[in-house]
Amino acid sequence: MAETIVDTPEVIEATIGEALDVRTYELTNGNGRPSHSFRGVGPPDLCCLKKEWTPSVFGSLVGTEVTGYFHWLLGADVSSPAAICAYFQRLIVNQGQGGWLQGGKWHVSACTYCTYNPFSQLDVRVEMTVPGNATTSCVDCEGNVYEVDQQMWDEVMVASFLRTLQHDTPGKNKLSCLKVCRDVFQPSFESFVMKRATPFCARQLEADSEHADLGPMSMIRKSSDVPSCNMVIQLLYGYLVGQCRFRELLEKFSPLVHSEPLVIPYLAWAVCCL
Repeated sequence: MAETIVDTPEVIEATIGEALDVRTYELTNGNGRPSHSFRGVGPPDLCCLKKEWTPSVFGSLVGTEVTGYFHWLLGADVSSPAAICAYFQRLIVNQGQGGWLQGGKWHVSACTYCTYNPFSQLDVRVEMTVPGNATTSCVDCEGNVYEVDQQMWDEVMVASFLRTLQHDTPGKNKLSCLKVCRDVFQPSFESFVMKRATPFCARQLEADSEHADLGPMSMIRKSSDVPSCNMVIQLLYGYLVGQCRFRELLEKFSPLVHSEPLVIPYLAWAVCCL
């Protein structure tokens, strides 16, 4: 089909903007807490596009048509607004076109990218018009909008890496419009994530300890709404073991021994494999 983008499985919206509306509704969930799909490391990233069909001389009688499209992503580079806008640009370049008999052409007029930060429970969003400028913001579970700082982008990078490890597994049911990129496995991206994943675990353990003083219900909410240290460790462990990087596993997990006993059997296994 002429309106599709090369190598990108897209879904047509019945109403323009409905995919973003559904994501916002599930994030707020009506009670100030994210829905089930936003628990743990969160859902895949969402990319929404608005496309316009501009008629040529032969198609001028038809008029301009505006349609909404969306697709899900895993593993894309979300390290900055510039990186996300670069992804938008790739989509624009790869937008398909029909032949001259179709009487016009398709072009992308607006883009919105959503990527969830489970550590802060904020949905980071980048919006761009074509032509025009890009704006960034983040939305919390109560619908409040905030600015995005550098720490937020760092956390989003780690979250994107973890989501890819969790969802992109053989035999796991996948969305029909899910696109899997390999940007997060580039050496520079992976090195950045590995350096920051362990500090996030340590910070989460400290936060869990503070919530434990407030009673068991606060611990239940904390552990269910954000990625537990246990989850992060298991995802990173599976990734490093799968690549036989046992020495690196020892270096990353050893600082957590005193605060998280879970890592002890993992470390013992890594020592045996050296």
